[in-house]
Amino acid sequence: MTYLNQEQLSELNSGKEDYLSKFIESVDKQVDEGWLLEADANLMVELSKKQTNKLFN
Repeated sequence: MTYLNQEQLSELNSGKEDYLSKFIESVDKQVDEGWLLEADANLMVELSKKQTNKLFN
């Protein structure tokens, strides 16, 4: 796992909505490929929505 600092996040994403969109797209792909259960994916997305406010102030 690679952790990104604030500068790296800003370089890769235009903002909170962009980050969440990419995250949800990635999680959906993992569900489609059988790597994640739908219930787990839903939890991950909800947690990400809450945590994203801390990342993009």
